[in-house]
Amino acid sequence: MGLGAKLIIVFILSALVLVTLIGFGVRQTVDRHFEHHVRPHIITYFDYVQKDIGSPPNFRKAERLAKRLRLQIAIIHAGNTWHSDGVPFKESEVVPRKARHIPPRLHRLPLQLVSLQGKEYLMMLQRHSKILFGIPELRPRKTDQRWMVPMLIIIMMLMIIYAAIQYLFSPIRHLEQGVKRIGQGDLAYRIDVERGDELGRLAHSINSMASDIQHMLDAKRQMLLAISHELRTPITRAKVAMSLTEAGPPLDSIGQDLDEMVVLIERILESERLSSKHEPLNLELIRPYSLIGDVVQEYFPHSNICISGCDGVAALMLDRQRMSILLKNLIDNALKYTESRQPVDVCCFEDIGQNNKHVVHFVVKDCGVGIAANHLAHLTEPFYRADPSRQRKTGGVGLGLYLCKMIAESHGGQLLISSELGHGTTATASFPRDGSGIRGV
Repeated sequence: MGLGAKLIIVFILSALVLVTLIGFGVRQTVDRHFEHHVRPHIITYFDYVQKDIGSPPNFRKAERLAKRLRLQIAIIHAGNTWHSDGVPFKESEVVPRKARHIPPRLHRLPLQLVSLQGKEYLMMLQRHSKILFGIPELRPRKTDQRWMVPMLIIIMMLMIIYAAIQYLFSPIRHLEQGVKRIGQGDLAYRIDVERGDELGRLAHSINSMASDIQHMLDAKRQMLLAISHELRTPITRAKVAMSLTEAGPPLDSIGQDLDEMVVLIERILESERLSSKHEPLNLELIRPYSLIGDVVQEYFPHSNICISGCDGVAALMLDRQRMSILLKNLIDNALKYTESRQPVDVCCFEDIGQNNKHVVHFVVKDCGVGIAANHLAHLTEPFYRADPSRQRKTGGVGLGLYLCKMIAESHGGQLLISSELGHGTTATASFPRDGSGIRGV
């Protein structure tokens, strides 16, 4: 139930309580007023009418009083009946009734409510006769439709109130959408709410918060890029100095460290380039089997890798250089955690995913030690390592899978990693065949 509907219900309940309290107070006031001021006059009025008719009743006087007072008067006396309208009736037709349509305060009068030929009368008893007074419109007519007017007014008021509430709270939908977009990382999104009330100020505060976060991230990114670029120069000088130094184990260790720093810098730069929405992809039609074969031949020519299921998959639009980085990182991770006698399985297949779209999957599966379930959700975060000691033999610096995720998302795809301790790990990069979601397409 929406907030507007809840407010309408609150208004209705509040109105019912208010009307009940006011009605109770008014009724108590009217009852006291009737008891002290009106009731004596009504009793006196009917006493005067009864005395004018006389005892025994005088039918002629009763007829004159009925015309002058505009009342219907019926008299039962000594077995005879008389009616001011000339309508014949029998005493047996006079039936006592429950006073459902008379206010409760009338019940205390020395009168009795009776029914005669479908009409209601107030009956006063004398010693040897009964006098019936018919009061016009004592009971509401069934054909009276005047109650529909206030009902229509109430319905129209509720509709107007509901429309006003919907207008007042309409920015909430924009706020919800904006918070969702900003929470998903779209910091350039701004909530378009031109209001001067609290919701408008809230939207402005959220926009300011997103702008501040974007500025901070941009500053961090620029600093990271500047540091990465600046590190290239001393690394290059160190490599030149190494080439002029006598070879040996210490020199080989220094060379490995420098190579790792070069790979780290390249991954940082590539990740930041992919983070930018303005970095284009160099798309071309690529056959998956050819792409996987080229990566294995270039980077893992002597490794135990089994390629399968790729011949039947047609070519699709991909960035060859970046897809090579993705496959290289996934295969390299699989080889690190797989014993030499166990092959790493690399395959590619196509199926129908959500919305009946064809999806191409690149799958890299190893038979290694596996990864605990609590680490799976964080593996694609930058600089995250499942090994808290961060030893060199258990992996790199934690940027490889993050870069793979960025490459997959830039192609409109996604990277999924599943694993079970003792049963290996499976990394699946999925891409839509129609190219939907590719940056710039």
